[in-house]
Amino acid sequence: MDVHDPLTERVIGCAIAVHRALGPGLVEATYEEALCIELTEERLRFSRQVRIQSWKAHRGIPTGSRY
Repeated sequence: MDVHDPLTERVIGCAIAVHRALGPGLVEATYEEALCIELTEERLRFSRQVRIQSWKAHRGIPTGSRY
């Protein structure tokens, strides 16, 4: 029996809805905006473009922050 997390299914469902509505070939910002709308309509909390430290930073390599 396959067990899926309900939250994961909702998030993936939003992403699929965006892909079906918009199709391929648009700039990333367009998909991001559409996904944010879908997530909001599903009443899912999220953060946009969260700044994180690069995984190489722990090795002393100055990589800066990434989105």
